[in-house]
Amino acid sequence: MRKTKLIYIFGGVLAVALTAMLLLILRLGAGMERMLLCVCWVVALLVFLWLVVWAHRLCRDYAFWIQRYEEDMAANSDELANKVSEIASYKAKIENMTHEIDRLSRLNANYESVVSHLRQETGSAQDKLDECCKLLADVRERAEQSDKMKASFLANVTHELRTPLNSVLGYGAIINNPSISEERRRHFMQVLQKSCDRFLDTLNDMLYYSQLQSGDINITTNIFEVDVMLSSLRAMAQNKIKDSGKNITLVFDNDFSGKNFICGFEVGYYKILSILLDNAVKFTNEGHITVHYDYVENRIRFDVSDTGIGFDQSKIDLIFGSFNQSEATLSRQYEGVGLGLSICKSLASLMNGTMDAEGHPGVGSKFGFEVPLLNTPPNDVDMYQKVEKMLEQYNDSGAIMVMSPYVEDYDFVNIFFGSYGIDVVCCRSVEEVEVLADAKRGFSIAIIDLSSSPAAGFAAAGAVFHTNPKVRFAFVSGAELDENSKSKTRLYTDLVIQRPLSRKSLCKLLSVA
Repeated sequence: MRKTKLIYIFGGVLAVALTAMLLLILRLGAGMERMLLCVCWVVALLVFLWLVVWAHRLCRDYAFWIQRYEEDMAANSDELANKVSEIASYKAKIENMTHEIDRLSRLNANYESVVSHLRQETGSAQDKLDECCKLLADVRERAEQSDKMKASFLANVTHELRTPLNSVLGYGAIINNPSISEERRRHFMQVLQKSCDRFLDTLNDMLYYSQLQSGDINITTNIFEVDVMLSSLRAMAQNKIKDSGKNITLVFDNDFSGKNFICGFEVGYYKILSILLDNAVKFTNEGHITVHYDYVENRIRFDVSDTGIGFDQSKIDLIFGSFNQSEATLSRQYEGVGLGLSICKSLASLMNGTMDAEGHPGVGSKFGFEVPLLNTPPNDVDMYQKVEKMLEQYNDSGAIMVMSPYVEDYDFVNIFFGSYGIDVVCCRSVEEVEVLADAKRGFSIAIIDLSSSPAAGFAAAGAVFHTNPKVRFAFVSGAELDENSKSKTRLYTDLVIQRPLSRKSLCKLLSVA
């Protein structure tokens, strides 16, 4: 509308200008020139009118289109507002979706972590399951082996006890036959003695193994000389080789000029080596058996090798197990209940040591054990040398009797006196003592345990004193005796040795003797 007004104003001004110009022409012009000017003015007026009309129409159209444009713009503005609102809504939704996607991404990462952890746990659980399955299979195999071992043990022990007992009963009945010659009677007595020794060895092994498993073995450490112990073992092994009639050479390849004193569980050393030597003689038909020891830093190692039947290295765990032998039938060639190596390994472990073995079937075997050395007090060395002199001067031909339910007591006394060729006899009951007493067995010293049964100990002392009044007695007790027991011990001696036995206590016994 504003532009239309401007056109009208401009048209009015232009009309006034044309009118003024016409009046000027009429006033100044004449004739044809005036006519021509009038025509030009008319034409100019018509053009002017046409321009005014055209401008008016143009302005009207412009206003119409402006109105249409404004209406369209208004409509578009509403639509745009709606679109903006929608866009804002979509933007909010997109932001929500973005947050949701982020949340889902975090959850997915957590899920992946959980899945990875679960996979690891599953793998670990599978490994543990496989391990448990293997363990169960191993337990099952061990249980089956245990059942077989139980059956084998029962049959084995029955065989090992029944065989010598049958010999005792059979030859005992034959000996009483007056028609038998004295030579055959002596032969039968030797067979009886061997059967009794075998029977006693089987019972001793079972008892010692039982004490080891229950922890009833008392470790007594003392000073002792290795070569003296080995000399006693050499004599024992040579006697076994001689009795077996086998062509075996016994070699102790250590030749030390000085005295090799060590401090430790002497009974344990002696027991292990005696079992290893006994097995070497048992499982070797010909060849040689070698004993060697050496010092490795603060440890001492013993090795016993032989050229016997050997064993399969894959069965090393079975060999050190209880009641196992290379042959498991009653018809096997070698006697024994299979407790020796198990006892050896238990003793080595009891002394904080280790035990190992090497073997090849038909070639031979080598068994060794290594034990840490204890500090050797100088006073103990002096005590050992004092005992050694006393034993060298000991000239009584009578045997040493030991009555005790503890195997280690007999072993310790046997090592103590046996190394010097003094006979040691072990009794476990009053009845055994009475049998020996009735047989007029000569004893120089009687060592009697009072820990398990004082009444039985005094009864055994009475039986020995009745037939050997010159016997020197020594009573062993694990605790202080009551007044009644003390008064009874004074009937025989004032010497009561407190457990555990030691070289010092036995030295005191020799001083009394």
